[in-house]
Amino acid sequence: MRAKAARAVTLDSLYNHAAQHRSELIRGSAARAVLSPSVTRVLAKLNRDTVLRWLADLNLQVLARIRSQEEYKRWFLRKADRLAAEARLSEEFLKKRRDKSRGKDPRWGHAAKILCLFVREAVVFRRALDDRAARAIEPFLYVPIDSEVIKRARKCKMRLKCKAIYEVGADAFLEFQNGSSPGTW
Repeated sequence: MRAKAARAVTLDSLYNHAAQHRSELIRGSAARAVLSPSVTRVLAKLNRDTVLRWLADLNLQVLARIRSQEEYKRWFLRKADRLAAEARLSEEFLKKRRDKSRGKDPRWGHAAKILCLFVREAVVFRRALDDRAARAIEPFLYVPIDSEVIKRARKCKMRLKCKAIYEVGADAFLEFQNGSSPGTW
Protein backbone atom coordinates (compact mmCIF):
# COMPACT_ATOMS: atom_id res chain seq x y z
CA MET A 1 0.00 0.00 0.00
CA ARG A 2 2.82 2.40 0.86
CA ALA A 3 4.48 1.72 -2.51
CA LYS A 4 1.28 2.74 -4.35
CA ALA A 5 0.99 5.92 -2.28
CA ALA A 6 4.65 6.78 -2.85
CA ARG A 7 4.28 6.13 -6.59
CA ALA A 8 1.09 8.27 -6.74
CA VAL A 9 2.88 11.13 -4.99
CA THR A 10 5.76 10.80 -7.40
CA LEU A 11 3.47 10.76 -10.44
CA ASP A 12 1.52 13.72 -9.08
CA SER A 13 4.71 15.65 -8.43
CA LEU A 14 5.98 14.83 -11.93
CA TYR A 15 2.68 15.95 -13.46
CA ASN A 16 2.70 19.18 -11.44
CA HIS A 17 6.31 19.85 -12.40
CA ALA A 18 5.54 19.28 -16.08
CA ALA A 19 2.46 21.52 -15.89
CA GLN A 20 4.44 24.33 -14.23
CA HIS A 21 7.27 24.09 -16.73
CA ARG A 22 5.20 23.25 -19.82
CA SER A 23 6.33 26.22 -21.89
CA GLU A 24 9.98 25.64 -21.02
CA LEU A 25 9.71 21.95 -21.90
CA ILE A 26 8.02 22.73 -25.22
CA ARG A 27 10.64 25.32 -26.18
CA GLY A 28 13.48 22.95 -25.31
CA SER A 29 12.05 20.03 -27.25
CA ALA A 30 11.19 22.25 -30.24
CA ALA A 31 14.73 23.66 -30.25
CA ARG A 32 16.24 20.17 -30.23
CA ALA A 33 13.89 19.09 -33.03
CA VAL A 34 14.80 21.93 -35.41
CA LEU A 35 18.54 21.91 -34.73
CA SER A 36 19.19 18.81 -36.78
CA PRO A 37 22.61 18.17 -38.32
CA SER A 38 21.42 19.48 -41.69
CA VAL A 39 20.54 22.82 -40.06
CA THR A 40 23.54 23.12 -37.76
CA ARG A 41 26.28 21.85 -40.07
CA VAL A 42 27.39 25.43 -40.74
CA LEU A 43 27.73 26.33 -37.07
CA ALA A 44 31.07 26.30 -35.30
CA LYS A 45 31.69 23.31 -33.07
CA LEU A 46 29.96 23.62 -29.69
CA ASN A 47 27.87 26.55 -30.96
CA ARG A 48 24.83 24.30 -31.42
CA ASP A 49 24.42 24.23 -27.63
CA THR A 50 24.55 28.03 -27.45
CA VAL A 51 21.87 28.35 -30.14
CA LEU A 52 19.82 25.60 -28.45
CA ARG A 53 19.88 27.46 -25.12
CA TRP A 54 19.05 30.76 -26.84
CA LEU A 55 15.98 29.22 -28.50
CA ALA A 56 14.90 27.39 -25.35
CA ASP A 57 15.02 30.68 -23.41
CA LEU A 58 13.04 32.63 -26.02
CA ASN A 59 9.76 33.95 -24.60
CA LEU A 60 7.10 32.87 -27.08
CA GLN A 61 4.21 34.07 -24.93
CA VAL A 62 4.67 37.56 -26.36
CA LEU A 63 3.46 36.16 -29.69
CA ALA A 64 -0.02 35.77 -28.17
CA ARG A 65 -0.26 39.59 -28.03
CA ILE A 66 0.77 40.18 -31.64
CA ARG A 67 -2.16 41.29 -33.78
CA SER A 68 -0.64 42.19 -37.16
CA GLN A 69 1.96 41.11 -39.69
CA GLU A 70 3.85 44.34 -39.03
CA GLU A 71 4.12 43.58 -35.29
CA TYR A 72 5.31 40.05 -36.06
CA LYS A 73 7.84 41.40 -38.57
CA ARG A 74 9.32 43.74 -35.94
CA TRP A 75 9.51 40.93 -33.37
CA PHE A 76 11.02 38.51 -35.89
CA LEU A 77 13.68 40.91 -37.18
CA ARG A 78 14.82 41.77 -33.63
CA LYS A 79 15.08 38.11 -32.71
CA ALA A 80 16.80 37.12 -35.98
CA ASP A 81 19.38 39.89 -35.48
CA ARG A 82 20.06 38.66 -31.94
CA LEU A 83 20.27 35.03 -33.00
CA ALA A 84 22.64 35.94 -35.83
CA ALA A 85 24.87 37.63 -33.24
CA GLU A 86 24.87 34.43 -31.15
CA ALA A 87 25.47 32.04 -34.05
CA ARG A 88 29.13 31.47 -34.84
CA LEU A 89 29.66 29.87 -38.20
CA SER A 90 32.46 27.40 -38.74
CA GLU A 91 35.70 28.81 -40.14
CA GLU A 92 35.60 26.23 -42.92
CA PHE A 93 32.15 27.44 -43.96
CA LEU A 94 33.19 31.09 -43.79
CA LYS A 95 36.39 30.60 -45.82
CA LYS A 96 34.42 29.14 -48.72
CA ARG A 97 31.81 31.90 -48.71
CA ARG A 98 33.46 35.06 -47.44
CA ASP A 99 33.80 36.62 -50.91
CA LYS A 100 30.32 35.51 -52.00
CA SER A 101 28.20 36.99 -49.20
CA ARG A 102 28.08 40.37 -50.98
CA GLY A 103 28.84 42.37 -47.86
CA LYS A 104 25.96 40.83 -45.89
CA ASP A 105 26.39 39.03 -42.62
CA PRO A 106 26.40 35.37 -43.74
CA ARG A 107 24.88 34.39 -40.37
CA TRP A 108 21.61 36.29 -40.84
CA GLY A 109 20.04 33.93 -43.39
CA HIS A 110 20.89 30.91 -41.25
CA ALA A 111 19.54 32.60 -38.12
CA ALA A 112 16.29 33.48 -39.91
CA LYS A 113 15.90 29.90 -41.12
CA ILE A 114 16.45 28.50 -37.62
CA LEU A 115 14.04 31.01 -36.09
CA CYS A 116 11.34 30.25 -38.71
CA LEU A 117 11.65 26.52 -38.10
CA PHE A 118 11.66 26.94 -34.32
CA VAL A 119 8.65 29.26 -34.07
CA ARG A 120 6.54 27.05 -36.34
CA GLU A 121 7.58 23.90 -34.48
CA ALA A 122 6.90 25.38 -31.04
CA VAL A 123 3.71 27.30 -31.82
CA VAL A 124 1.98 25.20 -34.47
CA PHE A 125 3.13 21.65 -33.83
CA ARG A 126 3.97 21.61 -30.11
CA ARG A 127 1.32 24.10 -28.97
CA ALA A 128 3.47 26.50 -26.96
CA LEU A 129 0.50 28.89 -27.08
CA ASP A 130 -3.16 28.14 -26.43
CA ASP A 131 -5.23 27.20 -29.49
CA ARG A 132 -6.76 30.66 -29.98
CA ALA A 133 -3.40 32.44 -29.85
CA ALA A 134 -1.77 29.83 -32.10
CA ARG A 135 -4.51 30.22 -34.72
CA ALA A 136 -4.16 34.01 -34.55
CA ILE A 137 -0.36 34.07 -35.03
CA GLU A 138 -0.02 31.22 -37.55
CA PRO A 139 -0.88 33.31 -40.66
CA PHE A 140 1.96 35.70 -39.78
CA LEU A 141 4.68 33.04 -39.55
CA TYR A 142 7.37 33.09 -42.22
CA VAL A 143 8.48 30.37 -44.59
CA PRO A 144 12.01 29.17 -43.78
CA ILE A 145 14.34 30.05 -46.63
CA ASP A 146 17.34 27.92 -47.43
CA SER A 147 19.35 27.08 -50.51
CA GLU A 148 16.81 24.46 -51.59
CA VAL A 149 13.94 26.98 -51.47
CA ILE A 150 16.06 29.47 -53.41
CA LYS A 151 16.90 26.83 -56.02
CA ARG A 152 13.24 25.90 -56.47
CA ALA A 153 12.20 29.57 -56.67
CA ARG A 154 14.72 30.01 -59.49
CA LYS A 155 13.17 27.03 -61.30
CA CYS A 156 9.87 28.90 -61.10
CA LYS A 157 11.56 31.72 -63.02
CA MET A 158 11.94 34.07 -60.07
CA ARG A 159 14.93 36.33 -60.63
CA LEU A 160 16.71 36.37 -57.30
CA LYS A 161 19.62 38.53 -56.22
CA CYS A 162 21.03 35.74 -54.09
CA LYS A 163 21.86 32.16 -54.88
CA ALA A 164 22.33 30.76 -51.38
CA ILE A 165 21.18 31.22 -47.80
CA TYR A 166 24.40 32.95 -46.70
CA GLU A 167 23.60 35.80 -49.11
CA VAL A 168 20.12 36.38 -47.62
CA GLY A 169 19.75 39.57 -45.61
CA ALA A 170 16.66 41.01 -43.91
CA ASP A 171 15.52 42.97 -46.98
CA ALA A 172 15.69 40.02 -49.36
CA PHE A 173 14.08 37.78 -46.75
CA LEU A 174 11.12 40.11 -46.31
CA GLU A 175 10.68 40.64 -50.05
CA PHE A 176 10.53 36.87 -50.51
CA GLN A 177 8.02 36.50 -47.64
CA ASN A 178 5.82 39.25 -49.06
CA GLY A 179 5.73 37.53 -52.43
CA SER A 180 7.10 40.55 -54.22
CA SER A 181 7.43 40.63 -57.95
CA PRO A 182 9.93 38.11 -59.30
CA GLY A 183 12.34 40.75 -60.56
CA THR A 184 12.94 42.46 -57.22
CA TRP A 185 14.44 39.74 -55.06
